[in-house]
Amino acid sequence: MREARYAGTKIRLWLTPQGCVWGFLSKIADCVRTAFRPYAIGDPCGRIAAAQARRQQFEVSADVGEQPLRAARTNRDLVATDRHHANRLIHETSPYLQQHAGNPVDWYAWGEEALQAARAEDKPILLSVGYSACHWCHVMAHESFEDAEVAGLMNRHFINIKVDREERPDLDQIYQLAHQMMSQRSGGWPLTMFLTPGQEPFFGGTYFPKTPRYGLPGFADLLQRVAQFYRAERAQIARQGAAILSGFERMQPASPAQQAEFSAARSIWRWKIWRPVSTHVTAVSARRPSSRIRLSSIYA
Repeated sequence: MREARYAGTKIRLWLTPQGCVWGFLSKIADCVRTAFRPYAIGDPCGRIAAAQARRQQFEVSADVGEQPLRAARTNRDLVATDRHHANRLIHETSPYLQQHAGNPVDWYAWGEEALQAARAEDKPILLSVGYSACHWCHVMAHESFEDAEVAGLMNRHFINIKVDREERPDLDQIYQLAHQMMSQRSGGWPLTMFLTPGQEPFFGGTYFPKTPRYGLPGFADLLQRVAQFYRAERAQIARQGAAILSGFERMQPASPAQQAEFSAARSIWRWKIWRPVSTHVTAVSARRPSSRIRLSSIYA
């Protein structure tokens, strides 16, 4: 019999073939038992501490009945489990909306609560549409929505609504078409639209950086300009809204089964068509309103 060391473990090698096989099998069994008894040998790799940290992070608190949040795609998207430090999106089921539950922005999900708040406070609506895999959505969130100064401007001047385009494709389609009609440009994500309390868009864009770059205005400055424009130019906003409404009415499908359901106020922004509108972008451009509100109007 002779001895050898393998991975810090003394292994006895018997000279006979049967002894060698038996010795190796017994040592393998010892290694397996040791692997499943990590507390007996400490935590040299830190795996136990990491597992405990993950369990504590997403642990359900029995005394207040909190639900664990889904893991976000990146560390910066992790949201707080304490509902006292989260906004309304913590109650939503969409993973994309839950990623914004820890923002200092007073987000609403799309619904009657947000629309009623806009009407009651006579504030314009800031509508932000995105989805979980959108790169520029995360960039804008990191630059602006997680910034306390920008969030303060958003909360002061707007009713802020966050929409997951994968959860509400109908809203995304309507406001993408409205953006194309106003700007004569293709849309995209994140879609950033400014609406009246009646849900009529009067200005919009896609990604806006926090500070001016890429030929785009800074988002913080734009928020103040748009809020001021909304207070001062109600008549121009109403004319553009009527023109967009007329354009949408001409785009309605002829089949009764595909007719849009308009509210009593004939607001196109409660349009409930779920099937895509088979209208090319060129047709949308042909029906664009004659008096469009441009970026130069906001910064006039």
